[in-house]
Amino acid sequence: MHLDFAVDDLDRAEARLLELGAGKPGHQPNEGRWWVLTDPIGHPFCVVGDNPF
Repeated sequence: MHLDFAVDDLDRAEARLLELGAGKPGHQPNEGRWWVLTDPIGHPFCVVGDNPF
């Protein structure tokens, strides 16, 4: 399963998720449009801005 979460503000969402224990892999396939993060166990998920396409 792959999860995408739509957010209003990518920077704010990333900062909060990192505070909560998420990780951010070094390689980002499309930085600025969406970010791949990982949960504390290492499962990836995406945080998507208002208009990812």
